[in-house]
Amino acid sequence: MSPVDIPMLTPSLPGFLSLIITVALPYLVAWLTKRSWSPVLKGSLLIALSFVKAIIEMWIDAANTGAAFNWWTVLYSALVAWVIAQVAYMTVIKNTALRERLVSTGVHD
Repeated sequence: MSPVDIPMLTPSLPGFLSLIITVALPYLVAWLTKRSWSPVLKGSLLIALSFVKAIIEMWIDAANTGAAFNWWTVLYSALVAWVIAQVAYMTVIKNTALRERLVSTGVHD
């Protein structure tokens, strides 16, 4: 897998599912964090989740294709996932009713 072959940017069913999961990461952060936590802490959690997602995708790809595990591709994919998740949060997710419901049912202060 080369940096251009990041799963979420590959036109395929796994690529589409990867993109959906990436866009859903801010919802997961909203559910896992307290309302009083700082934006820096929430952003750090989003980065960590993006990194874990990239590791899992690379591991699955390496297991299925027999390719070597490539940490540079993981880092690149995590960065792209984080940017997409951040843009999705700022443009679509930030003031939605679903996000508010997740925050209210998630971890409480």
